[in-house]
Amino acid sequence: MLKQSLALLLALAAGLSAQDRQFQNHLRNHSLEDPDIKEFYIRKMARDPQTKEVITHAPEDMIVRRDSSRARQGNYSLALECRLDHSTNEVNFLTLPYLGQGSYRFQAYYYLAEAHPKARVSGRIAFLDAEQKVIRYMFPEFPVRKGEWLEMQQNFFPPVGTARITVTLWFSGKMRAWLDDVSFGLYQDQELPERFRAAQLLQETPGFSFWKEAPYFKVQPRDCPASLQHNNLIEVAAAANEREPFQLIVTPKQEISALSLRFSPLQAPDGESIPASALSYRIVGFINLKQPDNPKMTGLHADPLLPEQQADAKAGENLPFYVIIDVPAGQKPGIYEGTLELLSGQEVQARAGLRLKVWDFALPASPILKTFFYAQPFKAYNDLDRRPRKVVVEDIMGTLHQHRMTGNQALWPHHPKVEIKDGELSVDWSAFDANISDWKERFGLRHFGVPYMGMMGDNHGWFGKNRKSSDRLTFDRTPLFSELGFKYICRYAQLFTEHVKEKFPDTDFYAYIYDEPAERVYDELSRLSNALHQAAPDLKIFIPKHVNDNIGYVYTWCVPFSPGYIKPDLHAREVAAGKEIWYYNWTVSLADHNYLNNRLYSWKIYNHDGIGGLLWNTIFTPDGINPWTDLDKTFSCGNATIFYPPRNEQDSIVPSLRSAQIRESIDDYDYLKILEQRLEARFPGHGRQRVKELLREIFPDGQFEVVNDPHLLYALRQRLAEEIEQAERDPRQLVLCIPPENSHTEVSEVTLQIYGDPGTTVEIAGREALPIPAAGLLEVTHQLSHFGLNRLPIICRNNNKSIEIYRNFTLLPDPNLEKLRELSEKLRAAGRSEQHILAFLEQVKKNTGYSRSDRETAANLLAEGKRQLVAAEIEKTSQGDNPLAAAFLENARWAFQEQLFERSEYYLALNRSVAAAGKMDGWAVSVKPVDFQGHFALQLQNSRLTATIMETGGRIISLKNGEVECLSPGTFAFGLTRLERARQQTDKSMVTRLKGYNGYEDAGGGNLWPVSFVDWNLSFRELSAQRIVLVAETMLPDSPFLIRRIMSLEADSPDLVIEYEFTNTTPKELASDDPSHFQLTWRGRLVPAIGEGEQARLHDQLVIPTDKVLQATLFDLNNPVFYEERQVKLTGRVMGAFDTVSGKGLAMILDPQMTHAYIWFNTDPKAGYGQPTYTVEIRRSFYGREYNDPQANAPFTIPAGTSLNLRLIFRVLENITS
Repeated sequence: MLKQSLALLLALAAGLSAQDRQFQNHLRNHSLEDPDIKEFYIRKMARDPQTKEVITHAPEDMIVRRDSSRARQGNYSLALECRLDHSTNEVNFLTLPYLGQGSYRFQAYYYLAEAHPKARVSGRIAFLDAEQKVIRYMFPEFPVRKGEWLEMQQNFFPPVGTARITVTLWFSGKMRAWLDDVSFGLYQDQELPERFRAAQLLQETPGFSFWKEAPYFKVQPRDCPASLQHNNLIEVAAAANEREPFQLIVTPKQEISALSLRFSPLQAPDGESIPASALSYRIVGFINLKQPDNPKMTGLHADPLLPEQQADAKAGENLPFYVIIDVPAGQKPGIYEGTLELLSGQEVQARAGLRLKVWDFALPASPILKTFFYAQPFKAYNDLDRRPRKVVVEDIMGTLHQHRMTGNQALWPHHPKVEIKDGELSVDWSAFDANISDWKERFGLRHFGVPYMGMMGDNHGWFGKNRKSSDRLTFDRTPLFSELGFKYICRYAQLFTEHVKEKFPDTDFYAYIYDEPAERVYDELSRLSNALHQAAPDLKIFIPKHVNDNIGYVYTWCVPFSPGYIKPDLHAREVAAGKEIWYYNWTVSLADHNYLNNRLYSWKIYNHDGIGGLLWNTIFTPDGINPWTDLDKTFSCGNATIFYPPRNEQDSIVPSLRSAQIRESIDDYDYLKILEQRLEARFPGHGRQRVKELLREIFPDGQFEVVNDPHLLYALRQRLAEEIEQAERDPRQLVLCIPPENSHTEVSEVTLQIYGDPGTTVEIAGREALPIPAAGLLEVTHQLSHFGLNRLPIICRNNNKSIEIYRNFTLLPDPNLEKLRELSEKLRAAGRSEQHILAFLEQVKKNTGYSRSDRETAANLLAEGKRQLVAAEIEKTSQGDNPLAAAFLENARWAFQEQLFERSEYYLALNRSVAAAGKMDGWAVSVKPVDFQGHFALQLQNSRLTATIMETGGRIISLKNGEVECLSPGTFAFGLTRLERARQQTDKSMVTRLKGYNGYEDAGGGNLWPVSFVDWNLSFRELSAQRIVLVAETMLPDSPFLIRRIMSLEADSPDLVIEYEFTNTTPKELASDDPSHFQLTWRGRLVPAIGEGEQARLHDQLVIPTDKVLQATLFDLNNPVFYEERQVKLTGRVMGAFDTVSGKGLAMILDPQMTHAYIWFNTDPKAGYGQPTYTVEIRRSFYGREYNDPQANAPFTIPAGTSLNLRLIFRVLENITS
């Protein structure tokens, strides 16, 4: 059914965990700091969009190079740019060493500054044998998300016979990307701490050990763990109508025969009871893996749950019993107690107490999570299970029912009888209705396929002789994709949905019309799905594919659970439209480290806003392979085999520990949804938010990172149960947190949003109680008191009733503490005293808390220590023979004299970076310091252009085309003093007080930015004879935005290239719906003047690609005109100006995100707007917005913790005639 390579990939991807693993990188130039990049074999491919054949392309359309303009670590990365839709930059790693069987990891980081909607980042891992024949492929897919470094990580075990591994990465479609920090090698999983924390020794005798283990572990084949806590009382908890398991193990020191278990009824103090018949067990068998892909898995694994009720125990070999308690549906809450006995024959060998807590809620009769677990008796299975087909089908359905699995599209109900007479379609539903009713009643099925509308193709194409186009026939052999065929299938869909809506209103029927469609079938599939939806709007079309807009109408998206396929924004859009998100393939791994994910899969589904899960097969085995003896020869050691075939014709299908984990996981989803629903009933709009706060304990980043700790999972499950009970008690309360509860944060302050009835008093961590105001919401800021876990008790009281709850946060250490430790060593090496820092660090170590005052002290000590270091460095730094280094040293001395110690340190860092470049004589591109009207600036020059960039505002104050100036510098009469600029302090009055600077600057949507009148921070990304990369950056005051402009000039190039990076520095966990926290209004303000002197603007011709008619575009004082165009919608990507006399010009090549221009044009001195001038500006703001314009300009949207990137190129031009 589904591609095995994809299923394997998802199974491996599910194992990502928060624990670090030991890892040795076998790539030499992994961070590209060395110019020799022969480990990276690059291929550039462009394809014809129709034929898909490789075609030639212009060199500038596909660029791959080692680049210094962006790097995750170090100074370099691999830049990958595609300017064509159907193009791919392919990065191959063909010389990776094969290191023998083991656990491998390939890891890299990539950054997308620009990515068009069809852009894709994907890859291939190939495993080859000694003759270079491919044994297996894996095809990972990675997220396409702009503005942040993303991790690609693949953990895998090479299949047996592997002699070579290659990795290929594909960066496809229009995009600008960077690749960095690539690693490959063996890695070691960390052992789970306190592995046996939930185990307990029930009884120790000379002949055996009798002990209990949690249900979420595989029992090892031999030995009882050492140092288990002795406790003869087993305690478990469950809701009504829930099955709760645990494991009992006998570790014999001698052979013991005919061992079995016996249970008493469970009694409550009030006389309520649970009968002994509600307790049952199976014996856990072991499967021997002889040659698994992962060599660590070689040996015996506990898995099959055998139906036998007694067994002999051999000396030293563990005999596990999987015990289940089926709590009756109507059971009253309370504590129930009884006993269990271990028997040998009829003789009691050991006893233990059993205490069951029944929660005050019940699980629904049918699970909330929708599932498809596929099983059908195919040929290879029938060779192992020779019972009549009807018996096998009944057994399959009964087994699914025992696991609360509610769908199996691999077994179809009876198809209704369809007749066509005189062109009209009629249907006899009787056999279909009887079959559905029977399967619903006996097997609890709730999700079915739509007969006649099953899978018509897969990722290789349409089923049939012609895989490129469908040759499927409809009911009377009419071709499906004919006009009549569409009429019949659409009419059938219409009749079907009308019928089941009336007959089976509580049942889902899914039209699984295609499996994992490839791009070549999108057009036909889209025609089909849209036609079906138009004819039968209630038809639930089900497609396994990541959400996209290419395949027409889809009601249910079944998404591969892997980072590259999950697209939260698109998922939210579909859910808001009333559609469904499912995920596949369910993890069913036998591997120890990945075992938790069998249970955790439903939690992942919930965390990613899904409502369903799927596994492509549950009884899979290849021809001639018996999973009882060769499970390692099935797909990925049983990853599609959770049920074993009967061992003989009198036997039934045998479930497994892994299938039992899935049943538990389905129950867990009920817990999550019940809590959400109860909270939602009392606090609409907040139920899911609270549940996701709880989930952060096991998903720390809220996405794919997993804390691989089953004990934590069970503790969290208990907390869910407690909150479900609390959710319907008085006083009403709901506490939400910013950052979310269970966050790991460096921020000491947390905000608690406490919802409840007005007048309810709230006491937090012993502080004075505060009342909830009339609006029903109390917001309180609380200071976390110490590093590590902070548990905040919260007591809500109203009308003599109270509830005590708690919220957890982990306060991470102040990063300044580590900086102080490093600083103390530097001070000692410089001969300066570090004792005051050491004394503070010792005090922090002894104190139980870490206050706001402590943070301030750390910051002050850091600043003073830096001052001392700066003083020491200035004393020892010589003038040198590099003029630029000397200028930075002089600036450092001046800043130190003015007591601007951090600024002095900044100049010293620049001095060091420049001094390392040597004299820089004879370079094809140069940089030197200049004084531009009292402002420090850097002048970049090559054979084509000269750009002067001021430290103030990072402003490009001059840009010369050869010897011809292209910018107006403006006036400097209203600026700040040097000291004021260096202090980098701004206030809002500067908006109107400061003016006059021109050139090119960054500004706000309506006003100038005050920060453009103070000094920015400059740094060099690259200083070489052929290329200089200069960075100017600043924080935008009173906002979360960091503005970074990366400017590069290459030898003999007519281009000054600017890469913008706008970063929202708000931590993701503190994201807000306040637009000022994620919307940035920006403009790039350019004041051209091509020529020299006061009349430089004369004869300048504007070139603006727009459909709007501009009043004038030639700067001519004889034709006085004034106009302001606030929203000029651009129809092209190039604009600028040129002098009609000299033919010299300056073009701006715009990023696709630059969609609108602003023009100020004044050749009329009498207009009252000052001296004649003109500006050409790029804006992203609401300024001048026409609200009836669907394509109106708008600010940038930059979510918390992400960056937005765009590129602007200034190009000097000559010999322009028109």
